[in-house]
Amino acid sequence: MLDQKSIDHLIRLKEALDREPHVSDSDESDTNITTNRGNKLKRAAEDVHMTKLPAPPLGNHRLKIVEYNGVRRPVLYKRRRRDDNDDDDDENDENDENDDDGDDDDSNPYRGIQLEEILAPLTHPADLPHHKSMARTMTSTTLRTLSTRALDVICQEQKHVVQFMKLMSVFLGDDPSYILADNMHLPDYDMEEGEDAPRRTRQLATQEVDPFFALPQIPYDRDFGINRDAAEETRQLTQIALQRCEEFIRCITSVRMGLLRADRFRGQVYRWSKEMGDQGNDNESEEQSSEE
Repeated sequence: MLDQKSIDHLIRLKEALDREPHVSDSDESDTNITTNRGNKLKRAAEDVHMTKLPAPPLGNHRLKIVEYNGVRRPVLYKRRRRDDNDDDDDENDENDENDDDGDDDDSNPYRGIQLEEILAPLTHPADLPHHKSMARTMTSTTLRTLSTRALDVICQEQKHVVQFMKLMSVFLGDDPSYILADNMHLPDYDMEEGEDAPRRTRQLATQEVDPFFALPQIPYDRDFGINRDAAEETRQLTQIALQRCEEFIRCITSVRMGLLRADRFRGQVYRWSKEMGDQGNDNESEEQSSEE
Protein backbone atom coordinates (compact mmCIF):
# COMPACT_ATOMS: atom_id res chain seq x y z
CA MET A 1 0.00 0.00 0.00
CA LEU A 2 1.51 3.30 -1.13
CA ASP A 3 1.39 6.30 1.11
CA GLN A 4 0.10 9.70 0.04
CA LYS A 5 3.59 11.08 -0.58
CA SER A 6 4.43 8.31 -3.06
CA ILE A 7 1.11 8.78 -4.82
CA ASP A 8 1.84 12.51 -5.22
CA HIS A 9 5.26 11.71 -6.69
CA LEU A 10 3.68 9.31 -9.20
CA ILE A 11 1.06 11.87 -10.18
CA ARG A 12 3.70 14.55 -10.80
CA LEU A 13 5.78 12.07 -12.82
CA LYS A 14 2.77 11.15 -14.96
CA GLU A 15 1.96 14.81 -15.60
CA ALA A 16 5.56 15.49 -16.61
CA LEU A 17 5.52 12.58 -19.06
CA ASP A 18 2.22 13.70 -20.59
CA ARG A 19 3.38 17.29 -21.02
CA GLU A 20 4.13 18.28 -24.64
CA PRO A 21 7.77 19.01 -25.42
CA HIS A 22 8.92 22.62 -25.44
CA VAL A 23 5.79 23.77 -23.66
CA SER A 24 5.87 25.48 -20.30
CA ASP A 25 3.52 27.31 -18.00
CA SER A 26 5.40 30.57 -18.52
CA ASP A 27 3.45 33.31 -20.29
CA GLU A 28 6.64 35.04 -21.40
CA SER A 29 7.87 34.89 -24.97
CA ASP A 30 10.75 32.78 -26.23
CA THR A 31 14.15 33.41 -24.81
CA ASN A 32 16.10 35.99 -26.75
CA ILE A 33 19.44 35.90 -24.96
CA THR A 34 22.60 33.88 -25.44
CA THR A 35 22.25 31.81 -22.28
CA ASN A 36 19.47 29.70 -20.82
CA ARG A 37 20.16 30.73 -17.23
CA GLY A 38 16.80 31.40 -15.63
CA ASN A 39 15.00 30.47 -18.87
CA LYS A 40 15.22 26.69 -18.89
CA LEU A 41 11.44 26.26 -18.96
CA LYS A 42 10.97 28.34 -22.09
CA ARG A 43 10.62 26.95 -25.57
CA ALA A 44 13.81 25.85 -27.35
CA ALA A 45 15.90 26.88 -24.35
CA GLU A 46 18.12 23.81 -24.68
CA ASP A 47 19.26 25.03 -28.11
CA VAL A 48 20.67 28.27 -26.68
CA HIS A 49 24.16 28.57 -25.26
CA MET A 50 26.80 31.24 -25.02
CA THR A 51 28.40 30.45 -28.39
CA LYS A 52 25.18 30.27 -30.39
CA LEU A 53 22.60 32.87 -31.30
CA PRO A 54 19.02 32.38 -30.08
CA ALA A 55 17.41 29.57 -32.00
CA PRO A 56 13.87 29.80 -33.36
CA PRO A 57 11.10 28.15 -31.36
CA LEU A 58 11.18 24.35 -31.64
CA GLY A 59 14.17 24.53 -33.98
CA ASN A 60 13.83 24.09 -37.74
CA HIS A 61 15.71 20.78 -37.65
CA ARG A 62 12.93 19.20 -35.53
CA LEU A 63 9.97 20.45 -37.56
CA LYS A 64 8.07 17.79 -39.42
CA ILE A 65 6.47 18.91 -42.67
CA VAL A 66 3.15 17.33 -43.65
CA GLU A 67 0.86 17.97 -46.60
CA TYR A 68 -2.69 18.90 -45.69
CA ASN A 69 -5.27 19.86 -48.33
CA GLY A 70 -2.54 20.41 -50.90
CA VAL A 71 -0.55 22.72 -48.61
CA ARG A 72 2.70 21.84 -46.86
CA ARG A 73 2.56 22.78 -43.20
CA PRO A 74 4.98 22.28 -40.26
CA VAL A 75 3.83 20.18 -37.30
CA LEU A 76 4.54 22.04 -34.09
CA TYR A 77 3.45 19.30 -31.68
CA LYS A 78 1.02 16.40 -31.53
CA ARG A 79 -1.83 16.17 -29.12
CA ARG A 80 -1.56 13.18 -26.82
CA ARG A 81 -4.28 11.32 -25.06
CA ARG A 82 -3.87 9.69 -21.69
CA ASP A 83 -4.32 5.91 -21.65
CA ASP A 84 -6.24 4.44 -18.77
CA ASN A 85 -5.62 0.80 -17.93
CA ASP A 86 -8.92 0.39 -16.11
CA ASP A 87 -11.07 -0.76 -19.04
CA ASP A 88 -13.37 -3.06 -17.12
CA ASP A 89 -16.35 -0.78 -16.87
CA ASP A 90 -17.77 0.93 -19.96
CA GLU A 91 -19.08 3.82 -17.94
CA ASN A 92 -15.66 4.46 -16.47
CA ASP A 93 -14.20 4.36 -19.98
CA GLU A 94 -16.69 6.94 -21.18
CA ASN A 95 -15.96 9.17 -18.19
CA ASP A 96 -12.22 8.84 -18.78
CA GLU A 97 -12.63 9.74 -22.44
CA ASN A 98 -14.67 12.76 -21.49
CA ASP A 99 -12.01 13.81 -18.99
CA ASP A 100 -9.30 13.34 -21.61
CA ASP A 101 -11.24 15.47 -24.06
CA GLY A 102 -11.57 18.14 -21.41
CA ASP A 103 -7.85 18.05 -20.73
CA ASP A 104 -7.11 18.30 -24.44
CA ASP A 105 -9.48 21.21 -24.75
CA ASP A 106 -7.79 22.98 -21.87
CA SER A 107 -4.35 22.54 -23.44
CA ASN A 108 -5.50 23.44 -26.95
CA PRO A 109 -4.93 27.17 -27.63
CA TYR A 110 -7.46 27.10 -30.51
CA ARG A 111 -10.33 25.59 -28.55
CA GLY A 112 -12.34 28.83 -28.68
CA ILE A 113 -12.25 29.07 -32.48
CA GLN A 114 -15.32 27.68 -34.22
CA LEU A 115 -14.41 27.26 -37.87
CA GLU A 116 -17.89 26.02 -38.69
CA GLU A 117 -19.39 29.35 -37.69
CA ILE A 118 -16.63 31.49 -39.18
CA LEU A 119 -16.49 29.79 -42.59
CA ALA A 120 -20.17 28.91 -42.88
CA PRO A 121 -21.75 30.36 -46.06
CA LEU A 122 -24.89 32.44 -46.02
CA THR A 123 -28.06 30.56 -46.88
CA HIS A 124 -30.25 33.69 -46.87
CA PRO A 125 -29.51 37.44 -46.85
CA ALA A 126 -31.51 37.78 -43.63
CA ASP A 127 -28.83 35.75 -41.81
CA LEU A 128 -26.13 38.34 -42.53
CA PRO A 129 -26.59 40.41 -39.31
CA HIS A 130 -26.23 37.20 -37.25
CA HIS A 131 -23.15 35.86 -39.07
CA LYS A 132 -20.17 36.73 -36.86
CA SER A 133 -17.41 37.11 -39.42
CA MET A 134 -19.51 38.69 -42.18
CA ALA A 135 -21.45 40.96 -39.83
CA ARG A 136 -18.20 42.30 -38.44
CA THR A 137 -17.08 43.13 -41.97
CA MET A 138 -20.37 44.79 -42.86
CA THR A 139 -20.42 46.91 -39.68
CA SER A 140 -16.77 47.94 -39.86
CA THR A 141 -15.92 51.63 -40.22
CA THR A 142 -12.59 51.01 -41.94
CA LEU A 143 -13.76 52.34 -45.32
CA ARG A 144 -15.09 55.51 -43.73
CA THR A 145 -11.83 56.03 -41.84
CA LEU A 146 -9.78 55.53 -45.01
CA SER A 147 -11.93 58.02 -46.92
CA THR A 148 -11.46 60.59 -44.14
CA ARG A 149 -7.70 60.12 -44.22
CA ALA A 150 -7.73 60.44 -48.00
CA LEU A 151 -9.59 63.75 -47.64
CA ASP A 152 -6.92 65.00 -45.24
CA VAL A 153 -4.22 64.08 -47.76
CA ILE A 154 -6.11 65.88 -50.53
CA CYS A 155 -6.42 69.05 -48.43
CA GLN A 156 -2.71 68.97 -47.61
CA GLU A 157 -1.72 68.48 -51.24
CA GLN A 158 -4.10 71.25 -52.31
CA LYS A 159 -2.16 73.64 -50.09
CA HIS A 160 1.03 72.62 -51.89
CA VAL A 161 -0.66 73.23 -55.24
CA VAL A 162 -1.64 76.76 -54.18
CA GLN A 163 1.94 77.51 -53.16
CA PHE A 164 3.33 76.17 -56.44
CA MET A 165 0.80 78.19 -58.43
CA LYS A 166 1.78 81.39 -56.62
CA LEU A 167 5.45 80.68 -57.28
CA MET A 168 4.73 79.92 -60.93
CA SER A 169 2.76 83.15 -61.39
CA VAL A 170 5.72 85.11 -60.00
CA PHE A 171 8.16 83.46 -62.42
CA LEU A 172 5.81 84.09 -65.36
CA GLY A 173 5.35 87.77 -64.53
CA ASP A 174 1.70 87.50 -63.49
CA ASP A 175 2.22 88.44 -59.87
CA PRO A 176 -0.48 91.04 -58.98
CA SER A 177 1.73 92.64 -56.34
CA TYR A 178 3.55 94.59 -59.08
CA ILE A 179 0.46 96.61 -60.03
CA LEU A 180 -0.26 97.84 -56.54
CA ALA A 181 -0.19 101.62 -56.18
CA ASP A 182 2.71 101.51 -53.74
CA ASN A 183 4.85 99.49 -56.15
CA MET A 184 4.11 101.43 -59.38
CA HIS A 185 6.14 104.51 -58.38
CA LEU A 186 3.76 106.96 -60.07
CA PRO A 187 4.67 110.67 -60.03
CA ASP A 188 2.76 112.91 -57.71
CA TYR A 189 -0.17 114.53 -59.48
CA ASP A 190 -2.24 117.43 -58.25
CA MET A 191 -5.87 116.88 -59.14
CA GLU A 192 -6.78 120.52 -58.48
CA GLU A 193 -5.49 123.34 -60.69
CA GLY A 194 -3.91 126.37 -59.11
CA GLU A 195 -5.42 129.82 -59.16
CA ASP A 196 -2.87 131.14 -61.67
CA ALA A 197 -3.21 128.16 -64.01
CA PRO A 198 -4.40 129.15 -67.50
CA ARG A 199 -7.78 127.97 -68.75
CA ARG A 200 -7.91 125.19 -71.31
CA THR A 201 -8.83 126.12 -74.84
CA ARG A 202 -9.80 124.12 -77.87
CA GLN A 203 -6.27 124.24 -79.15
CA LEU A 204 -3.79 121.66 -77.85
CA ALA A 205 -1.28 123.56 -75.79
CA THR A 206 1.34 120.86 -75.63
CA GLN A 207 2.08 117.44 -77.05
CA GLU A 208 3.17 115.96 -73.72
CA VAL A 209 1.01 113.21 -72.23
CA ASP A 210 -0.46 114.07 -68.93
CA PRO A 211 0.94 111.85 -66.15
CA PHE A 212 -2.58 110.93 -65.10
CA PHE A 213 -3.16 109.18 -68.43
CA ALA A 214 0.35 107.80 -68.92
CA LEU A 215 1.15 104.10 -68.62
CA PRO A 216 2.90 103.25 -65.39
CA GLN A 217 6.57 102.42 -65.57
CA ILE A 218 7.03 99.26 -63.49
CA PRO A 219 10.56 98.03 -62.78
CA TYR A 220 10.13 94.32 -63.43
CA ASP A 221 12.70 91.55 -63.67
CA ARG A 222 11.38 88.07 -64.49
CA ASP A 223 14.66 86.43 -63.52
CA PHE A 224 14.96 88.25 -60.17
CA GLY A 225 18.61 89.01 -60.75
CA ILE A 226 19.74 85.39 -61.17
CA ASN A 227 21.17 83.65 -64.20
CA ARG A 228 18.73 83.28 -67.08
CA ASP A 229 19.42 79.55 -67.48
CA ALA A 230 18.95 78.93 -63.78
CA ALA A 231 15.71 80.92 -63.79
CA GLU A 232 14.37 78.95 -66.77
CA GLU A 233 15.29 75.65 -65.09
CA THR A 234 13.50 76.80 -61.95
CA ARG A 235 10.38 77.56 -63.98
CA GLN A 236 10.44 74.11 -65.55
CA LEU A 237 10.93 72.34 -62.23
CA THR A 238 8.14 74.36 -60.66
CA GLN A 239 5.83 73.48 -63.54
CA ILE A 240 6.68 69.77 -63.22
CA ALA A 241 6.08 69.82 -59.46
CA LEU A 242 2.75 71.58 -59.98
CA GLN A 243 1.63 69.02 -62.57
CA ARG A 244 2.61 66.10 -60.35
CA CYS A 245 0.73 67.52 -57.39
CA GLU A 246 -2.38 68.02 -59.50
CA GLU A 247 -2.11 64.47 -60.89
CA PHE A 248 -1.70 63.06 -57.38
CA ILE A 249 -4.79 64.94 -56.23
CA ARG A 250 -6.79 63.55 -59.14
CA CYS A 251 -5.68 59.99 -58.36
CA ILE A 252 -6.31 60.19 -54.62
CA THR A 253 -9.69 61.81 -55.30
CA SER A 254 -10.62 58.88 -57.53
CA VAL A 255 -9.55 56.46 -54.79
CA ARG A 256 -11.60 58.35 -52.20
CA MET A 257 -14.68 58.33 -54.40
CA GLY A 258 -14.29 54.56 -54.76
CA LEU A 259 -14.02 54.16 -50.99
CA LEU A 260 -17.13 56.27 -50.43
CA ARG A 261 -19.00 54.25 -53.04
CA ALA A 262 -17.97 50.96 -51.44
CA ASP A 263 -18.95 52.23 -47.99
CA ARG A 264 -22.33 53.35 -49.30
CA PHE A 265 -22.99 49.94 -50.89
CA ARG A 266 -21.89 48.20 -47.69
CA GLY A 267 -24.36 50.19 -45.63
CA GLN A 268 -27.17 49.58 -48.11
CA VAL A 269 -26.60 45.82 -48.20
CA TYR A 270 -26.49 45.61 -44.41
CA ARG A 271 -29.69 47.66 -44.03
CA TRP A 272 -31.48 45.55 -46.62
CA SER A 273 -30.42 42.37 -44.82
CA LYS A 274 -31.67 43.69 -41.49
CA GLU A 275 -34.97 44.73 -43.05
CA MET A 276 -35.41 41.27 -44.55
CA GLY A 277 -34.67 39.69 -41.17
CA ASP A 278 -37.12 41.99 -39.36
CA GLN A 279 -39.77 41.32 -42.00
CA GLY A 280 -39.31 37.58 -41.56
CA ASN A 281 -39.64 37.89 -37.78
CA ASP A 282 -42.83 39.93 -38.18
CA ASN A 283 -44.30 37.30 -40.49
CA GLU A 284 -43.47 34.54 -38.02
CA SER A 285 -45.06 36.47 -35.15
CA GLU A 286 -48.19 37.06 -37.24
CA GLU A 287 -48.43 33.36 -38.08
CA GLN A 288 -48.07 32.39 -34.44
CA SER A 289 -50.73 34.89 -33.37
CA SER A 290 -53.11 33.64 -36.08
CA GLU A 291 -52.57 30.03 -35.01
CA GLU A 292 -53.34 30.92 -31.41
